Amino acid sequence: MNTKTIHLHKISKESLSPKEFVNLKAGDKANISYTEVVPPRLGQKDFGKITVHYKNPVYK
Repeated sequence: MNTKTIHLHKISKESLSPKEFVNLKAGDKANISYTEVVPPRLGQKDFGKITVHYKNPVYK
Protein backbone atom coordinates (compact mmCIF):
# COMPACT_ATOMS: atom_id res chain seq x y z
CA MET A 1 0.00 0.00 0.00
CA ASN A 2 1.39 3.37 -1.04
CA THR A 3 0.66 6.06 1.55
CA LYS A 4 1.65 9.68 1.01
CA THR A 5 2.29 11.79 4.08
CA ILE A 6 2.25 15.56 4.26
CA HIS A 7 4.43 17.03 7.00
CA LEU A 8 3.02 20.27 8.43
CA HIS A 9 4.28 22.48 11.24
CA LYS A 10 2.01 24.28 13.70
CA ILE A 11 2.71 28.03 13.61
CA SER A 12 1.18 30.35 16.21
CA LYS A 13 3.40 33.31 15.30
CA GLU A 14 5.75 34.10 12.45
CA SER A 15 8.02 36.88 11.29
CA LEU A 16 7.18 38.35 7.88
CA SER A 17 8.72 40.98 5.65
CA PRO A 18 6.52 44.02 4.96
CA LYS A 19 5.94 42.73 1.41
CA GLU A 20 4.80 39.30 2.68
CA PHE A 21 2.53 40.98 5.25
CA VAL A 22 0.83 43.18 2.64
CA ASN A 23 0.30 40.15 0.37
CA LEU A 24 -1.47 38.02 3.03
CA LYS A 25 -4.76 36.48 1.93
CA ALA A 26 -8.02 37.86 3.36
CA GLY A 27 -8.58 34.67 5.38
CA ASP A 28 -5.11 34.94 6.89
CA LYS A 29 -5.68 38.60 7.79
CA ALA A 30 -8.91 37.69 9.62
CA ASN A 31 -6.94 35.17 11.71
CA ILE A 32 -4.44 37.75 13.05
CA SER A 33 -4.69 38.36 16.79
CA TYR A 34 -2.10 41.15 16.86
CA THR A 35 1.13 42.26 15.20
CA GLU A 36 4.45 43.66 16.36
CA VAL A 37 6.68 45.80 14.17
CA VAL A 38 10.36 44.90 14.54
CA PRO A 39 12.44 47.82 13.21
CA PRO A 40 15.60 47.14 11.19
CA ARG A 41 18.98 47.24 12.87
CA LEU A 42 21.36 50.05 12.03
CA GLY A 43 23.19 49.37 8.80
CA GLN A 44 20.61 46.97 7.38
CA LYS A 45 19.08 47.82 4.02
CA ASP A 46 15.64 46.35 4.66
CA PHE A 47 12.51 47.69 6.36
CA GLY A 48 12.56 45.33 9.33
CA LYS A 49 10.04 42.58 10.05
CA ILE A 50 6.48 42.24 11.25
CA THR A 51 5.77 39.53 13.81
CA VAL A 52 2.25 38.19 13.31
CA HIS A 53 0.47 36.39 16.17
CA TYR A 54 -2.43 34.23 14.99
CA LYS A 55 -5.75 33.63 16.79
CA ASN A 56 -5.79 30.01 15.59
CA PRO A 57 -2.58 28.20 14.65
CA VAL A 58 -1.67 27.96 10.98
CA TYR A 59 -0.23 24.74 9.57
CA LYS A 60 2.45 25.06 6.90
